[in-house]
Amino acid sequence: MRRASKNGVVGLTTAAGLQYAKRGIRVNAVAPGNIATGITERAREYLTPEQYRRMETAMPVGRLGRAEEIAELVV
Repeated sequence: MRRASKNGVVGLTTAAGLQYAKRGIRVNAVAPGNIATGITERAREYLTPEQYRRMETAMPVGRLGRAEEIAELVV
């Protein structure tokens, strides 16, 4: 299930894409899941090991994404 913020990004992207398509402008969005960052590392102190493991395994690849992966996609 998507979070409200991701739904907002999808809606905005869709609306902008429809509006600017006639001008030949493409609009894309990148909406990754959980990414290994300082925030997710700090979350470990507030989550049980089981909760953190569930967060990792909820991703299709079975782990948190890496910022480098997102950067490569965008570039």
